[in-house]
Amino acid sequence: MKKRSVLYASAYEYFAGLDARREPIWESDPARMRPIFTDRAPSQPDCHGVCPSLRTTFVEVVYDRAIRRYIAVAQGQFVGQTSFYDAPQPWGPWTVLAYNNVDPASGSGGWANLGTQGGYSLGVHVVNAWTSSDGLTLWMIYSSDGKAPRGALFPPEGTALDSFNLVSARLIPRTPNDAAP
Repeated sequence: MKKRSVLYASAYEYFAGLDARREPIWESDPARMRPIFTDRAPSQPDCHGVCPSLRTTFVEVVYDRAIRRYIAVAQGQFVGQTSFYDAPQPWGPWTVLAYNNVDPASGSGGWANLGTQGGYSLGVHVVNAWTSSDGLTLWMIYSSDGKAPRGALFPPEGTALDSFNLVSARLIPRTPNDAAP
């Protein structure tokens, strides 16, 4: 696509699934568009309004050039419902790096043990410019409308999360001899 075409819908192509050889199919008709990710987490009927089904969607996908993988952040309603995935291509196949949800009964747990008290998520984003040169240390920013509860792994208890929150994560590559979790 030429730079001048970015404003014209007719210039776009959409991912429409994979062919028999597992190669991507591209279509100009947006009605034929297919998702690159589907969260198949079971629904949680016993949640009583505390934590809706995690059924997350990708907030973003970034490319980690050093490890030649796409890293996706998936987000539920609460910041504690943040999960991370990776794939060799933007259309997958996606593997789970970390899958986080809050406990339906107590509203605790989840990413960084933020639970529902961590508040509604305003997004967790990988800052690609701050990724280490080996691609294994990622920096993420996030915000919400809650406070860090007692027992939060980060930030300190009581910290208002409606702020610039920065956290790093270190990816540990699996060797061929490692068993899948």
